[in-house]
Amino acid sequence: MSGESGLRTHSAQVHGLTFRYRNAPEFDLLVREIFEGGEYDFPCDSVEPVILDCGSHIGLSVAWFKRRFPEARITAFEPDPKNFELLQANVAGNRFEGVELLNVALASERGTARFYGQFKADEPMASSHSLKEDWGTQRTKSWILVPTVPLGDYITGPVDYLKLDIEGMELEVLRSIASRLHLVKALGLEFHGTGSTAERDEEEILGLLRVSGFQVEISRKARDIFPAEIDGWVSRVQPYMSVIKASRSARPAASG
Repeated sequence: MSGESGLRTHSAQVHGLTFRYRNAPEFDLLVREIFEGGEYDFPCDSVEPVILDCGSHIGLSVAWFKRRFPEARITAFEPDPKNFELLQANVAGNRFEGVELLNVALASERGTARFYGQFKADEPMASSHSLKEDWGTQRTKSWILVPTVPLGDYITGPVDYLKLDIEGMELEVLRSIASRLHLVKALGLEFHGTGSTAERDEEEILGLLRVSGFQVEISRKARDIFPAEIDGWVSRVQPYMSVIKASRSARPAASG
C-alpha cells in the first residue's frame, strides 16, 4: 500500500499498536530486538521518565517506551527525512503524547553534514543510513545534506534514559557530552565500529561510561547478522557491532 505522501508503505499491528513501514525484513528484525528481545530495558522508578531517543527510525523504540511508560517525556531524533515522515505518522497514529520529534542528526557541532544511505530505493534498509560514509554506503554511494545538532544542547537536566543508535557516531557524540553524562541515569547504546580501530573505540566508550560512574554490560553481535547481499561491504570495512547497557543501579532492568 502507499501512504498519502506517496511513500510506498506497508502496515502492521504489533502488540496492539499500528505501524507504517517500508522494508519488511528490517521491520521484523527491529520488532524482535525491541519488543521481544528487551533491547531497551532499563531500571527506572519514575512513572514519567525523561528519555532521549537518538536514532528513532520509524518509531518502534518510541512506541516501546510509551507502552511501558505512558507518561514518559520523549525527545526523538531522526535525520532521515522519509523515516521521519513515518515516525511522525506512527506517533500520531498511535496517539502518543509527550513526544517531541526532531528531524536532525546528532554530531559534536551544529551545522550540516552528508548523510549516506539508500534514499532512492522503494524499500530501503534505512536503519543503516549514517553520517559515517563507511556505515552509510552498504548498498549505494548516495548521500543527502542534513542538519546536525550537538546532543549536549538537550541534556540540561536529569535524563532517565539515553538511547544511542546512531550508526557509527556513538564515540564522537559521547565525547561531546562527557561533562554531562553525570545527568544521565541509564543508557543503551548500539556501537558500530569498522576495521582495526573498532575495539579501541569500543573500549574508549566503555571507559567514558565507567569514569562517569556507570555499571556497564556489553554483548557483541556476530558478523553473520549482515545479509549476503552486502558481503563486499563486509569484507571491505570489517564491521563490528555491540550492544552496551549502562546503569547507575545494580537492580536488574524490568521487562516491558
